[in-house]
Amino acid sequence: MNMFKSLTGLLTATLAFAGGATYAAEQPNLVLILADDLGWMDVNPTAEFATGTPPDKQYYETPHIDQLAKDGISFSRGYSMPLCTPSRATILTGRNGATFGFNNAAGMRGYKKQKPTFLAQGLEPLPGYFPLDQVPAAKSPFPVRVPSSNHALPNGLPDTLGFKVHALPEMLPMYRSAFLGKWHLGGANMEGHRPQDFGFEAITYEDEGWSSYHKGARKKWHEPGPPAQKDYLTDDLTALSTDWIRRHVKEQPEKPFLLYLAHFAIHGPIQARPKDVAYFEKKKTRGWNGQANPTYAGMIRALDDSVGAIRETLRELGIADNTVIVFASDNGAHAQKKGEHWTSNTPLRGQKAQIFEGGIRVPMFAYVPGNKEKGLWVHTPVSLEDVAPTLLDLGGVEPPEKIQAQWTGKSLVPLLDGDGSDFKKREIFIHEPYYRPDELTDGNPMMPPSTAMIDGDHKMIAFHDGSIRLYDLSKDIGETNDLSASMPERADRMLKRIMQWRVEQIPARYDTSANQNTKSKQVRPELFVR
Repeated sequence: MNMFKSLTGLLTATLAFAGGATYAAEQPNLVLILADDLGWMDVNPTAEFATGTPPDKQYYETPHIDQLAKDGISFSRGYSMPLCTPSRATILTGRNGATFGFNNAAGMRGYKKQKPTFLAQGLEPLPGYFPLDQVPAAKSPFPVRVPSSNHALPNGLPDTLGFKVHALPEMLPMYRSAFLGKWHLGGANMEGHRPQDFGFEAITYEDEGWSSYHKGARKKWHEPGPPAQKDYLTDDLTALSTDWIRRHVKEQPEKPFLLYLAHFAIHGPIQARPKDVAYFEKKKTRGWNGQANPTYAGMIRALDDSVGAIRETLRELGIADNTVIVFASDNGAHAQKKGEHWTSNTPLRGQKAQIFEGGIRVPMFAYVPGNKEKGLWVHTPVSLEDVAPTLLDLGGVEPPEKIQAQWTGKSLVPLLDGDGSDFKKREIFIHEPYYRPDELTDGNPMMPPSTAMIDGDHKMIAFHDGSIRLYDLSKDIGETNDLSASMPERADRMLKRIMQWRVEQIPARYDTSANQNTKSKQVRPELFVR
């Protein structure tokens, strides 16, 4: 990875950290902070980018994330998967989660009661299925039959028939790696599929999609970890993170570290520190851009405080100038749930669990010490699948072929100098093969399964019932003007590419199929070419 050499050459001349060593002489530490359900319009930098409204005129306050953007790199078109589990599988492995079965939320506490997988039900898997695949539904009322899904990160064990994917700690064996927060990839904490089974020191974690934020929340987690230091969960996870960093610097100062902090904030339940709720209830800009929930605003403030506390700890320890920070969200904001309005993604359309921009365009920032382009905005479409290759590139790590073969993402280092001429643009694919209620539309109609392709400024959504939509995001960020009829050649080309990708990259059991038990004529047979 020669981009590391060029970057470190730039750093060597200007950067020194504690002890007199240089970035070129030591590998950088890596801090990965993943927010949960934080929308593109929930943070000041991207909200200002979208609307021109300065932070002091907005309702939410994210000064530490804003400073991170000013000191580093902001990606205006950072993409995630539509849901948390697929995104977490993607960011950990550098591989689009849908390509190995992560296309739905998994790891719920009700796992033992629901018994969704062949293994949990004591069934012999159907031909071509893994024991940890979800048992397909026997009947479906929809014209498109939804697929199975994977419930635990494959670690080469019999319950995945020997199939294995490599996670970040395994790609960085020279690093000391720690994890805390929301795992959501272990099939309800199955042995062999936990953070510690992939090379992490598991400080504390819960293999669940949500958690309470109040005092004692971690007592019910799969790994409760050390005693709580703070009453509020976001503060508590931050304190555990900074403690671990301090301990590492004291115990192994010569060894680089990877810290992966996967916050539950700002996933529901909507619970905030009382002082923050009181503050935002009185704030004069309440209601800006449809943002008016003071508890939600308080949750964002606590998350932003976490970013500030971690950066301050790095400075105190003298390692800020040798630590890369990546901050991102796992999907777009859940603007409305069960009739309750939490936030607004405007001007983006849609929300979490949807393939519109509001569900998949997420805040994404990086701080790279010594990078000459501070406050850089990158407008090239990038994805969470690019995070792992980028971190390895910045760490100067040349992974073995088996790991490079696993990746669908690519290093973003060529984009960090503001030029990007060495970065070969590519398509980004996002697979959402389930029916979901559209909570933003009256009556909550069901949205059919879909696959999206992002190709530069153009985005196609191919619904699996046969309908397609084509947008030019450079002119229509709100996805209101369908161009598929006026641009038939581009529409046909992009649809064919989506179908090719599905066939080549998505195993049949993880893709939709035509439901032969219905008489619906809505489905186009050419969408099911297997």
